[in-house]
Amino acid sequence: MVFGINNSIRMNSLKKQIKHKLPFIIRLRDIWSQLRFNYMLPLDLDCFGFRDKDSHILLPAHIANPQNVYMYEQTRIQSQAKIITYTGKFIMKKYSGAAPGLTVITGNHTPTVGIPYYLLPLSRINDKEKDVVIEEDVWLGANVTLLSGVTVGRGAVVGACSVISKNVPPYAVVVGSPYKIIASKFSLEEIMEHERRLYPESERFSEEYLTQLFDQYYIGMRSIGKTMTTEDEIQYKKFLESINQSNNL
Repeated sequence: MVFGINNSIRMNSLKKQIKHKLPFIIRLRDIWSQLRFNYMLPLDLDCFGFRDKDSHILLPAHIANPQNVYMYEQTRIQSQAKIITYTGKFIMKKYSGAAPGLTVITGNHTPTVGIPYYLLPLSRINDKEKDVVIEEDVWLGANVTLLSGVTVGRGAVVGACSVISKNVPPYAVVVGSPYKIIASKFSLEEIMEHERRLYPESERFSEEYLTQLFDQYYIGMRSIGKTMTTEDEIQYKKFLESINQSNNL
């Protein structure tokens, strides 16, 4: 009888200790989760669908299901990014980059009769997942949000805090929510020269396609870019040489 009473006392004492320490244990779990998702996973190239060795993600960054993330050569995502995928892919092609605060959401929860919204994301019932694709040479400004299914066309510039819910044409400069095209990145002639410098002939847009693009989107609009001067070219070559030297160290 005494033995049973002692056991009961010990159990009650243990329960009190656990109850007292539980918030601390939960806090440790949350800290570990934050460290894993925001600092450890972005550094592990093997856990991604594809990460080129010359792609960069600055920390902290929250990446759900990194196996659905594909980043190709010379791409960069700056800190505070949130890439939220379930089955949809996030694809960033070469030469593209994002300023701090990028948000990517490949899914969309469909309201369903009889299922409270609190449980809908967890159930995944009637979820719609579509890939988000960033084509080559795109710049995304600070705190841009990309929603399910969008493609940002080659050479586009997306202004800070824009929400992109539909496709962005190549070489467009867009801002706002919903976005508005406010300019082209370059003139038609400058785009053709830009393509010649960046891409092999097999990857370049044709003059016919670019002319159609301008007729559809950019008639009467200004362009924001400039032609490379001789001084620019000298400075750029020095910059590339410094990068190559640092990579060889």
